Amino acid sequence: MPPIAPKIPRPPSLHAIRRSLAERFAQQHLLSAEHPVDLLGVMIDKHAGESRVVVLVGPDSDPEALQELADFHFAGHPFKVVTIDQTPARSSGTASNGIAICRQGSPEFGTIGGWFKMDRDRHTGQPVDQSLFFGVSNNHVIGECNNSHRGDVLTDRNGVVVGRLHDLQALYPTTANAIDAAIFQVDPGIALQWQPAAPRGWTGAQINFRVYKQGARTGYTEGIVTGIGAIVAELCGVRYHFKDIIAIKGTDGEFSAEGDSGSIVLTRNHQMVGLLFAKSGAYAYAARIKELGAFNLRF
Repeated sequence: MPPIAPKIPRPPSLHAIRRSLAERFAQQHLLSAEHPVDLLGVMIDKHAGESRVVVLVGPDSDPEALQELADFHFAGHPFKVVTIDQTPARSSGTASNGIAICRQGSPEFGTIGGWFKMDRDRHTGQPVDQSLFFGVSNNHVIGECNNSHRGDVLTDRNGVVVGRLHDLQALYPTTANAIDAAIFQVDPGIALQWQPAAPRGWTGAQINFRVYKQGARTGYTEGIVTGIGAIVAELCGVRYHFKDIIAIKGTDGEFSAEGDSGSIVLTRNHQMVGLLFAKSGAYAYAARIKELGAFNLRF
């Protein structure tokens, strides 16, 4: 029997290399105050069929310092600098219609993303009563960025109680976060439905995916995934670094507005891909839906 030839590892693709460069750049610089560049994010998009690094900066950034920084990190790779007028911030606000939620007495609303069952409580490990339903939104909407307590009362925009805070994913200002999410237990007797259709599972987002969301502020809107990367978002007055975030641009106007935070983003065939939590200009930002798996949810 002839000897088995050693398997030669395949070299990483240019897309993988550029994504790695972008991730390293984000880890080193997004929350650093040691340079005069107001960095707001770094994404990977595609231009003319090729992966490209996109650096998001504020309007007061020093262009020379930015060019020096980009040349150092991305030399030999295509990159683009995009100036945006404001830091991506929470997209919750006073909802005018749709499925809205807020902390009792608060004038600011976000969106109930959807309805789920829970198999086990992730903190106690105990089974959860399968007659109970749980709703999903953002930590910054119903958890006040870690400053809330389990059992806090949550209402719709008319002050009608819809549930009680059950759990949240803590946000950390000094490390990269993966999701801005909180879970509430729905009060008994509330009829629940999905609009415009119930999800058919979940999938990982990819650039150029066509997606939609149902939000409390702007209702049903459609968009396209334009990039995947890291951003800095201002939530509850604090700047947080988020990694592996999906950037979405509306295909017919803006994809989201204040009050839409907490919306679940789905593909056209109703597979969940993300949880909306921030926007800046024409772009909305969502965390990957797989991160909700930490809560042991199912539907």
